[in-house]
Amino acid sequence: MAETGDKKQSPRAESIDTYRIWQETQKIPRITGFYIEDISKVEVEPWELKGGLGAFINLDGTGGINDAYVCVIPPGEKLRPQRHLYEEMVYIVRGSGATTVWQEKGRKQTFEWQAGSFFAIPLNAHYQHYNGSGRDPVRYFAVTSAPLVMNLFHNLDFVFDNRFVFLDRFDPTDDDYFSREGKVWGPRNTILCCAAPRLFLPG
Repeated sequence: MAETGDKKQSPRAESIDTYRIWQETQKIPRITGFYIEDISKVEVEPWELKGGLGAFINLDGTGGINDAYVCVIPPGEKLRPQRHLYEEMVYIVRGSGATTVWQEKGRKQTFEWQAGSFFAIPLNAHYQHYNGSGRDPVRYFAVTSAPLVMNLFHNLDFVFDNRFVFLDRFDPTDDDYFSREGKVWGPRNTILCCAAPRLFLPG
């Protein structure tokens, strides 16, 4: 039997990409594509959130699971303190300095790094990066799970101002935290489900 009249179409649900909305408010360059030829040559602009200079890198094929960014710390400067509910892994491209990490009302731990160092930021811990040189800038490259987390909770206050302390991920009373072997939290082939505290320095 033939149908008569127009079929009523179900209304489409609005898709909200909280990560992209947040990213656009940062007002720094956004680089896309399949690869970056030279991370040391990526152009950066002032980034208020960090207190340095930066650029986002959203490579094709990530599936909205992770992102990356380049950040530059001017000579003799430090970045603003940070805390967030997504994983972040840092590779130092150029320069030397130090990072201080602490929990809410906990004592601070500081470790030094140089070009070639690689380390993870403990989940939702406070941290701050310092440039150890008064002459040369620091440039680092970071990969994060920000898109996944922001688009899971859709609440930036929850992501950036969550006071829950993951003591199982970072215990500030552990003096060897940044010198011992790390732990993998989740599948080993999903790098941003892990938080390896070990600081790797070039040999």
